[in-house]
Amino acid sequence: MSGRSMGMISSWNNDTYKTIEATVGNKKARMVAHAHTAATSWVEGVVKTEGIDCGFHRLPGYVFEAGRTGKSGNKAYEEFSACSRLGLMQAKMEHVGCGAGVTTGSLTQALTLPNCACLDPVKYTQGLAKAVVDAGGKVFEGTKARGGIVTGPHQGIVQIMDKSYTVQARDAVVLATHSPINRDQLWVHDRQLPRMSYTIGLEVPKGSVQLGQYFDLQGGHQMRLAPLPGNPDVEVLLVQAAMELYGSTGKEDPYAKLEAWARSIFPQAVKVVTKWSSHDYYPADLLGLYGQDPLDREQPANYIMTGHSGQDMTGATIGSEVVANSILQLPNPWAAAYKPSRFMLTISAAAKYAVELTTYFSRIALCLGKHIMPGSIYDIMGVVQPHSVEGLIKPGDGMVVQHGWRKKALWRDEEGTLHQHSALCTHLGCCVSYNPIEKCFDCPCHGSCFTGRGQCVHGPAVADLEDLMK
Repeated sequence: MSGRSMGMISSWNNDTYKTIEATVGNKKARMVAHAHTAATSWVEGVVKTEGIDCGFHRLPGYVFEAGRTGKSGNKAYEEFSACSRLGLMQAKMEHVGCGAGVTTGSLTQALTLPNCACLDPVKYTQGLAKAVVDAGGKVFEGTKARGGIVTGPHQGIVQIMDKSYTVQARDAVVLATHSPINRDQLWVHDRQLPRMSYTIGLEVPKGSVQLGQYFDLQGGHQMRLAPLPGNPDVEVLLVQAAMELYGSTGKEDPYAKLEAWARSIFPQAVKVVTKWSSHDYYPADLLGLYGQDPLDREQPANYIMTGHSGQDMTGATIGSEVVANSILQLPNPWAAAYKPSRFMLTISAAAKYAVELTTYFSRIALCLGKHIMPGSIYDIMGVVQPHSVEGLIKPGDGMVVQHGWRKKALWRDEEGTLHQHSALCTHLGCCVSYNPIEKCFDCPCHGSCFTGRGQCVHGPAVADLEDLMK
């Protein structure tokens, strides 16, 4: 997921400071604003100190409401007021030209925040890994750790999948695994929902879009410019939007929908040169979960970092500071806001918890119900006459179908070989769904992903789907 990031570090929170203040209160909202502002400076310091060549550059962030140019009812002005209350005194309202959600030649009012930055996330991550090794640390790629029933690693011991090796932690274990590879339902998995996001890159003439980060308050879109390798006269406008709950991919093409929106806002865009999907976790009370696992009573302690709400580079930076300070027993000015064991008592937070839990448990019920309830004509075929569906699957395609009294995840590769796996996610047993866009199997409950060949791509699951051909 790091490689699929937009590579943006921002002093603005895309859940809006107005909403955060109403949810967690002014005091903790100030902590959040402080943390976001500090993240850019922290990354800049590391890039300079370690000499990481990742294209880091500072630029302004523009927050606007697409299609609205006046002050009346403009959410950007409401957000400006919230920024002022939270101490972001450098924030201001100003006219921004073409490329800030308006047609060519016109202007719009946007909230401008100066402390933002962009970088290449892959080069930055590689630079961090090199810095760890240079400092005497070790990095083992392609090494899977086992999960756990509740807290994951036990007494600081991390077991390696399919190996007899173990790793013994001296001070702490950090589960910085996108979503923790444990089964802590109460305080982690049932308080955040995985959502899919989609990104496209559109060619635009160099200089036709004002340099900056762009955040659309109306549709939740994020945008930034990136260079086009080998062509100095053209830039790539990256446009991203979180469109759906994870595992809900339908027949509608999300990239076409995103492209249509982008062209309505940026008519100077030429052709699509890249596109990709990713997903992130969105906590009910809007803030990341950074700190000691709430149900953990182990020594050495287990820490988690998850729930970046679509701002993965910013969230990971804030989370690393909170967790590192906690391990070293150093004070951190915003740790209280991100403490995983927190429970907000405001009316707004209670309402969000209620909606989140209702959505979460309805998805759990739906996924469990798939084990016994037919969802299509193919399920009925699979019950009446097992093996009758396999022949309908074309190369490069797949589906989840009933096979007798169990669900199968079927996928046929380009060479025509059919791969058959159990459709039960290896995290908590939810029924996975086939994603026809990415050609993979997604778990709607907690966001685990498996390839057509059943390999676990990312957690919280760690084991592959059960191979039914063995």
